[in-house]
Amino acid sequence: MNQAAERHIAKAEEYLGKGDGWYEKAGREMRAAKDAGATWVEIADRLGRGTTWVKTVVDWAETPANQGRTSVPFARGKTGDPAVSETRRLLREAPLEQVERIIADLPRDRQQAIGAAAGHAYLGARQEAQTRESHRTPAERQEQVAAQARVDDAFGRMTAGLDIGRIVNALGLCTEVLKDMIEAHSITPEGIEAVEQAHQEFLSEYRVARAMAGLDTDMEEVV
Repeated sequence: MNQAAERHIAKAEEYLGKGDGWYEKAGREMRAAKDAGATWVEIADRLGRGTTWVKTVVDWAETPANQGRTSVPFARGKTGDPAVSETRRLLREAPLEQVERIIADLPRDRQQAIGAAAGHAYLGARQEAQTRESHRTPAERQEQVAAQARVDDAFGRMTAGLDIGRIVNALGLCTEVLKDMIEAHSITPEGIEAVEQAHQEFLSEYRVARAMAGLDTDMEEVV
Protein backbone atom coordinates (compact mmCIF):
# COMPACT_ATOMS: atom_id res chain seq x y z
CA MET A 1 0.00 0.00 0.00
CA ASN A 2 1.39 3.43 -0.94
CA GLN A 3 1.89 6.28 1.49
CA ALA A 4 -0.96 8.37 0.10
CA ALA A 5 -3.46 5.60 0.75
CA GLU A 6 -1.98 5.06 4.20
CA ARG A 7 -2.48 8.72 5.07
CA HIS A 8 -6.13 8.62 4.00
CA ILE A 9 -6.79 5.48 6.04
CA ALA A 10 -5.07 6.98 9.09
CA LYS A 11 -7.27 10.05 8.72
CA ALA A 12 -10.37 7.88 8.36
CA GLU A 13 -9.45 6.05 11.55
CA GLU A 14 -8.98 9.34 13.33
CA TYR A 15 -12.45 10.48 12.28
CA LEU A 16 -14.02 7.16 13.29
CA GLY A 17 -12.50 7.54 16.73
CA LYS A 18 -14.22 10.89 17.23
CA GLY A 19 -17.72 9.47 17.16
CA ASP A 20 -20.84 9.20 15.02
CA GLY A 21 -20.80 12.76 13.75
CA TRP A 22 -17.56 12.17 11.87
CA TYR A 23 -18.53 9.17 9.76
CA GLU A 24 -19.18 11.24 6.67
CA LYS A 25 -15.60 12.50 6.64
CA ALA A 26 -14.31 9.02 7.54
CA GLY A 27 -16.16 7.55 4.58
CA ARG A 28 -14.72 10.16 2.22
CA GLU A 29 -11.20 9.34 3.45
CA MET A 30 -11.83 5.65 2.82
CA ARG A 31 -12.92 6.48 -0.72
CA ALA A 32 -9.79 8.60 -1.16
CA ALA A 33 -7.65 5.69 0.05
CA LYS A 34 -9.35 3.41 -2.49
CA ASP A 35 -8.79 5.96 -5.25
CA ALA A 36 -5.14 6.23 -4.17
CA GLY A 37 -4.60 2.55 -4.83
CA ALA A 38 -5.61 0.68 -1.65
CA THR A 39 -7.97 -2.27 -1.95
CA TRP A 40 -11.14 -2.61 0.10
CA VAL A 41 -9.56 -5.54 1.91
CA GLU A 42 -6.50 -3.47 2.85
CA ILE A 43 -8.67 -0.63 4.10
CA ALA A 44 -10.87 -2.99 6.11
CA ASP A 45 -7.90 -4.81 7.64
CA ARG A 46 -6.23 -1.54 8.59
CA LEU A 47 -9.41 -0.37 10.35
CA GLY A 48 -10.14 -3.74 11.93
CA ARG A 49 -13.42 -4.14 10.07
CA GLY A 50 -14.94 -6.21 7.30
CA THR A 51 -15.04 -5.05 3.69
CA THR A 52 -18.85 -4.99 3.72
CA TRP A 53 -18.86 -2.58 6.65
CA VAL A 54 -16.27 -0.32 4.98
CA LYS A 55 -18.26 -0.16 1.74
CA THR A 56 -21.44 0.53 3.70
CA VAL A 57 -19.82 3.51 5.42
CA VAL A 58 -18.49 4.85 2.12
CA ASP A 59 -21.87 4.47 0.38
CA TRP A 60 -23.61 6.14 3.31
CA ALA A 61 -21.13 9.04 3.30
CA GLU A 62 -21.52 9.53 -0.44
CA THR A 63 -25.32 9.58 -0.33
CA PRO A 64 -26.45 13.26 -0.55
CA ALA A 65 -29.36 12.72 1.82
CA ASN A 66 -26.98 11.66 4.58
CA GLN A 67 -24.57 14.57 4.34
CA GLY A 68 -24.39 16.56 7.54
CA ARG A 69 -26.27 13.96 9.57
CA THR A 70 -24.92 12.95 12.98
CA SER A 71 -27.10 9.86 13.41
CA VAL A 72 -25.20 6.84 12.09
CA PRO A 73 -27.18 3.60 12.54
CA PHE A 74 -24.25 1.25 12.07
CA ALA A 75 -21.66 3.13 14.13
CA ARG A 76 -22.78 3.47 17.71
CA GLY A 77 -21.14 1.04 20.09
CA LYS A 78 -18.56 -0.01 17.50
CA THR A 79 -15.61 1.87 16.10
CA GLY A 80 -17.27 5.14 17.12
CA ASP A 81 -16.22 4.43 20.72
CA PRO A 82 -12.99 6.41 21.24
CA ALA A 83 -11.79 3.88 23.83
CA VAL A 84 -12.12 1.06 21.31
CA SER A 85 -10.30 3.04 18.65
CA GLU A 86 -7.47 3.91 21.04
CA THR A 87 -7.14 0.30 22.19
CA ARG A 88 -6.98 -0.89 18.59
CA ARG A 89 -4.33 1.72 17.78
CA LEU A 90 -2.25 0.71 20.81
CA LEU A 91 -2.36 -3.00 19.97
CA ARG A 92 -1.43 -2.31 16.35
CA GLU A 93 1.30 0.30 16.82
CA ALA A 94 2.87 -0.30 20.26
CA PRO A 95 6.10 -2.35 20.46
CA LEU A 96 5.33 -6.06 20.88
CA GLU A 97 7.19 -6.17 24.21
CA GLN A 98 4.90 -3.46 25.59
CA VAL A 99 1.77 -5.31 24.48
CA GLU A 100 3.10 -8.52 26.04
CA ARG A 101 3.76 -6.74 29.34
CA ILE A 102 0.23 -5.31 29.36
CA ILE A 103 -1.29 -8.74 28.73
CA ALA A 104 1.02 -10.38 31.29
CA ASP A 105 -0.33 -8.05 33.99
CA LEU A 106 -3.93 -9.11 33.34
CA PRO A 107 -5.68 -11.86 35.33
CA ARG A 108 -5.13 -15.34 33.92
CA ASP A 109 -8.71 -15.73 32.72
CA ARG A 110 -8.45 -12.48 30.77
CA GLN A 111 -5.16 -13.62 29.22
CA GLN A 112 -6.82 -16.84 28.08
CA ALA A 113 -9.81 -14.96 26.69
CA ILE A 114 -7.54 -12.63 24.71
CA GLY A 115 -5.57 -15.59 23.36
CA ALA A 116 -8.78 -17.34 22.37
CA ALA A 117 -10.11 -14.21 20.67
CA ALA A 118 -6.83 -13.86 18.78
CA GLY A 119 -7.31 -17.32 17.32
CA HIS A 120 -4.84 -19.37 19.41
CA ALA A 121 -6.08 -22.94 18.93
CA TYR A 122 -5.13 -24.28 22.37
CA LEU A 123 -6.35 -21.27 24.32
CA GLY A 124 -9.49 -21.17 22.23
CA ALA A 125 -10.27 -24.78 23.07
CA ARG A 126 -9.46 -24.18 26.72
CA GLN A 127 -11.66 -21.08 26.85
CA GLU A 128 -14.50 -22.99 25.23
CA ALA A 129 -14.11 -25.83 27.74
CA GLN A 130 -14.14 -23.40 30.65
CA THR A 131 -17.26 -21.73 29.30
CA ARG A 132 -19.02 -25.10 28.98
CA GLU A 133 -17.92 -26.06 32.48
CA SER A 134 -19.29 -22.85 34.00
CA HIS A 135 -22.72 -23.63 32.54
CA ARG A 136 -22.90 -27.26 33.68
CA THR A 137 -25.65 -28.23 36.09
CA PRO A 138 -24.77 -30.09 39.34
CA ALA A 139 -26.12 -33.30 37.80
CA GLU A 140 -23.91 -32.84 34.72
CA ARG A 141 -20.86 -32.23 36.90
CA GLN A 142 -21.57 -35.41 38.88
CA GLU A 143 -21.89 -37.37 35.66
CA GLN A 144 -18.60 -35.89 34.44
CA VAL A 145 -16.87 -37.01 37.66
CA ALA A 146 -18.40 -40.48 37.34
CA ALA A 147 -17.34 -40.73 33.69
CA GLN A 148 -13.78 -39.70 34.57
CA ALA A 149 -13.74 -42.34 37.33
CA ARG A 150 -14.79 -44.99 34.82
CA VAL A 151 -12.04 -43.92 32.44
CA ASP A 152 -9.45 -43.96 35.24
CA ASP A 153 -10.59 -47.40 36.33
CA ALA A 154 -10.38 -48.79 32.80
CA PHE A 155 -6.94 -47.24 32.34
CA GLY A 156 -5.80 -48.70 35.67
CA ARG A 157 -6.89 -52.19 34.63
CA MET A 158 -5.18 -51.79 31.29
CA THR A 159 -1.84 -50.80 32.84
CA ALA A 160 -2.04 -53.21 35.81
CA GLY A 161 -0.64 -56.08 33.77
CA LEU A 162 2.34 -53.99 32.70
CA ASP A 163 3.06 -52.94 36.29
CA ILE A 164 2.80 -56.51 37.60
CA GLY A 165 5.20 -57.61 34.88
CA ARG A 166 7.71 -54.99 36.03
CA ILE A 167 7.48 -56.25 39.63
CA VAL A 168 7.89 -59.89 38.61
CA ASN A 169 10.86 -59.07 36.41
CA ALA A 170 12.48 -56.98 39.14
CA LEU A 171 12.08 -59.77 41.72
CA GLY A 172 13.46 -62.28 39.27
CA LEU A 173 16.48 -60.06 38.63
CA CYS A 174 17.05 -59.65 42.38
CA THR A 175 16.94 -63.42 42.78
CA GLU A 176 19.52 -63.94 40.05
CA VAL A 177 21.83 -61.30 41.52
CA LEU A 178 21.58 -62.87 44.97
CA LYS A 179 22.41 -66.31 43.50
CA ASP A 180 25.49 -64.89 41.81
CA MET A 181 26.62 -63.24 45.05
CA ILE A 182 26.18 -66.51 46.96
CA GLU A 183 28.23 -68.43 44.38
CA ALA A 184 30.90 -65.75 44.49
CA HIS A 185 30.96 -65.82 48.32
CA SER A 186 30.50 -62.03 48.29
CA ILE A 187 27.75 -61.89 50.91
CA THR A 188 28.43 -59.65 53.92
CA PRO A 189 26.41 -59.06 57.11
CA GLU A 190 25.91 -55.42 56.17
CA GLY A 191 24.65 -56.39 52.73
CA ILE A 192 22.17 -58.92 54.11
CA GLU A 193 20.82 -56.34 56.58
CA ALA A 194 20.23 -53.88 53.75
CA VAL A 195 18.45 -56.57 51.71
CA GLU A 196 16.37 -57.52 54.75
CA GLN A 197 15.20 -53.92 55.22
CA ALA A 198 14.19 -53.64 51.59
CA HIS A 199 12.49 -57.05 51.82
CA GLN A 200 10.38 -55.98 54.81
CA GLU A 201 9.32 -52.76 53.07
CA PHE A 202 8.23 -54.80 50.07
CA LEU A 203 6.29 -57.27 52.26
CA SER A 204 4.47 -54.40 53.98
CA GLU A 205 3.13 -53.15 50.65
CA TYR A 206 2.55 -56.71 49.47
CA ARG A 207 0.18 -57.40 52.39
CA VAL A 208 -1.85 -54.32 51.47
CA ALA A 209 -1.97 -55.44 47.83
CA ARG A 210 -3.20 -58.92 48.81
CA ALA A 211 -5.95 -57.41 50.92
CA MET A 212 -7.06 -55.15 48.08
CA ALA A 213 -7.11 -58.17 45.75
CA GLY A 214 -9.33 -60.08 48.22
CA LEU A 215 -6.70 -62.76 48.88
CA ASP A 216 -5.72 -64.39 52.16
CA THR A 217 -3.81 -61.76 54.14
CA ASP A 218 -2.22 -64.27 56.52
CA MET A 219 1.46 -63.78 55.76
CA GLU A 220 2.86 -65.85 58.64
CA GLU A 221 4.47 -68.29 56.19
CA VAL A 222 6.19 -65.55 54.22
CA VAL A 223 9.79 -65.03 55.31
